[in-house]
Amino acid sequence: MHFHDITDVSQKYCSKCGESKPATSEYFVANKNCRNGIEGTCKKCRNVRLREFADTRREHLVEYKHKWYTVNKERLNERNQNYYYANREREIERRKANYQANTERERETRRKWAIANTERIRQTHLNWRIANRNHLRKIQRVYREKWFANPDNKERRREYERSWYQANKERIQEYTRQWRTANKKRIRELERARRANNPFVFKAYKLRRRALEAGAEGFHTAADIQAQYKSQNGRCYYAACGHSKLGDTYHVDHVTPLSRGGSNWPENLVLTCPRCNLSKGGKLPHEWPEGGRLL
Repeated sequence: MHFHDITDVSQKYCSKCGESKPATSEYFVANKNCRNGIEGTCKKCRNVRLREFADTRREHLVEYKHKWYTVNKERLNERNQNYYYANREREIERRKANYQANTERERETRRKWAIANTERIRQTHLNWRIANRNHLRKIQRVYREKWFANPDNKERRREYERSWYQANKERIQEYTRQWRTANKKRIRELERARRANNPFVFKAYKLRRRALEAGAEGFHTAADIQAQYKSQNGRCYYAACGHSKLGDTYHVDHVTPLSRGGSNWPENLVLTCPRCNLSKGGKLPHEWPEGGRLL
């Protein structure tokens, strides 16, 4: 056992390791209840004792810390956030220096955390995308416009999409089947909305399909039907109904029916009300006198 002169406070012997060390806060922990206001064991021995104590009661300490954090989570997060924003520049530099000094360790720590919290990360990203949907779309639109402005990027993107589709064709088809099966009601609603918003497109598509089935030549577009609608001033082509207004409920009629060798070119198309078109059927105009004077 080593003893020292109590009047000499410049040096102090550690009661654990017996080494003589300066009696300062660098080597000893301050404690007003102890002689000279510092503890009898040096910091090094004290830390060893605390680590040994922690190892023997690790599970209890982990549970205690978890409970404490759960109770004080909001207060702790607010305190940390306030400190970070008050010392933002210094914290950024400190974290950067720590990462550079311990790059491999930090990467390994982050990888382990990401693997253990995969679902949490995915949910956080999803919540952010939902909360910032409009902002994200704006950023993506600006980026796409700049990126596709380069012709090389446009062709490279097409090539990438083609190769990716070929490599994942079966998976895409299976996903599409599952999605359509699970969203039948939504698909029907979207289809009705598309038809209501694009009547000329769907009428052109329907007629093109009929023409292909009949083996007729020619084709037309939605713009051709729209132009015919304007040229007829929105009225029925035949007089049987008194050239009534068509509105949105009109039929596209082949003047010379497809069944009689008529073509699917725009010159053979007229717009009629449903009543006149169904009454005319597969007749030629001169075979249907009820049609009267043509528009």
